Amino acid sequence: MNRTCAFFAVLLVACAVTAPVTATSFTGLGDLPGGAFSSFASGVSGDGSVVVGTSKATTGDRAFRWSASGGMQALGTLGAYSSNANGVSFDGSVIVGTVNNLQFSDFQGFQWTAPGGMVGLRSLGLTGDSRASGVSTDGNFVVGEGRYGVSSSFAFRGTTAGVFSNLGDHPGGSDFGRAFGVSGDGSVVAGTGSDFAGGFSFSWTAATGLIHLSGHPSSFGSTANAVSADGNFIVGQVELAAGRFAYEWTSAGGMISLGDLPGGSVTSNAFAVSTDGRVVVGSSSSTSGTNAFLWTQANGMQSLQDLLTSLGQGSAMSGWRLESATGISADGKTIVGYGVNPSGVREAWIATVPEPSALALAGIGGSAIALISLRRGNCSRESRDLRDALIARGNF
Repeated sequence: MNRTCAFFAVLLVACAVTAPVTATSFTGLGDLPGGAFSSFASGVSGDGSVVVGTSKATTGDRAFRWSASGGMQALGTLGAYSSNANGVSFDGSVIVGTVNNLQFSDFQGFQWTAPGGMVGLRSLGLTGDSRASGVSTDGNFVVGEGRYGVSSSFAFRGTTAGVFSNLGDHPGGSDFGRAFGVSGDGSVVAGTGSDFAGGFSFSWTAATGLIHLSGHPSSFGSTANAVSADGNFIVGQVELAAGRFAYEWTSAGGMISLGDLPGGSVTSNAFAVSTDGRVVVGSSSSTSGTNAFLWTQANGMQSLQDLLTSLGQGSAMSGWRLESATGISADGKTIVGYGVNPSGVREAWIATVPEPSALALAGIGGSAIALISLRRGNCSRESRDLRDALIARGNF
């Protein structure tokens, strides 16, 4: 092996071994007092400091807000039977969700702030039943589903000051629409509607109106669950002949399947995406049931539990099975979801992982170590590619 090749082989091994693995953690969030033990996390603030979701109480479910300093706090019900929190602003100051009286009968969206508490969307001017699914990172826009009647619904975008807009629908199909995600400034909305072919994912802006997302040519339908803070990436699930797959969509590249975990039925679903689109989280079937996944552009889909174990969190997760990852911070380092805890009941959790470039290096590590056995003579093509990859990432 020539000296240059040997130098890069040693340096590649060193980078693989010393790639930063910082601030990795896993924590169960517990639940609210009263009722059976149960909690589900549905979202996390952009800065990673506040988790929102639902927990069992003595009567019905309760929307909660969790922070490391304040623990889990119930947000109220507006006098209804139950409530659930679905979305949270970047700094955790604005939370949106839905209150229900009798399951699916008589429900309305809400917004919550520390100064004002919980306020129903009817009080802000949205008539009829509604569900609030997402809020912009600046806290100024809320999106969700409004109702015309018993069976007809529409996707809406509203301001937290009380100006609501019906986002429209495509011709044909049932009269149905629901918005699930909104960009940081409220300019891009993603959700699900219906047309002649069935359910479809959509994006919406004031300039374009509602746009049917270009999907896989063999798609039987799709749903959109979230949009990145910059509005450039939408994630959800697409149904193909081979199964149901998590996807990521961009205007330039269209809809790409993110695959699924090995084993089980072919089913995966993406629920959240980082601002830059490099990290997506969700759930997938596998040999051990339904498991949370983390997908990166560098490494593809991985079991989040396996990844956290490899990063030193095996003891913290002993007895757990992480079922679904439902939220991610703007930088892709804080992830929330729910799983079955060591007592056999469902509990919300929060985890932190290295920043995306460090996760990409972890994927290079195994190949880098293999360079120890490079044949004598000039560097192999593989070693040069790895060298160039690390140079591009700023490691040399």
